[in-house]
Amino acid sequence: MVSRVREMIERYGLLGPGDRVVVAVSGGRDSVCLLHLLRSLAGAWDLSLHVAHLDHALRGAAGRRDAAFVRRLAARWNLPATIDALRRLQTLQTITGSGSRRMPKRP
Repeated sequence: MVSRVREMIERYGLLGPGDRVVVAVSGGRDSVCLLHLLRSLAGAWDLSLHVAHLDHALRGAAGRRDAAFVRRLAARWNLPATIDALRRLQTLQTITGSGSRRMPKRP
């Protein structure tokens, strides 16, 4: 799989030697796989990787667990990381564009 990713990056000119790459990692399988693949290529291409994660405060404890997982993963792989969370009001304003509407209550 690493060779196919390398081929696609080269074919489309997605990355170049010495690039700094911010990798958005949700904590799900696809983004963790992407981070793993880029980490595998980082040495050969002299890439500087930085992990970014944002808890949108929409999933409560599950979102906080994802953030903690991403933080631990970045630390284990010795990668710098920015982990942040929105407050619920900020999330509401982003969704509605104003914050004047109320989010529906969960049953």
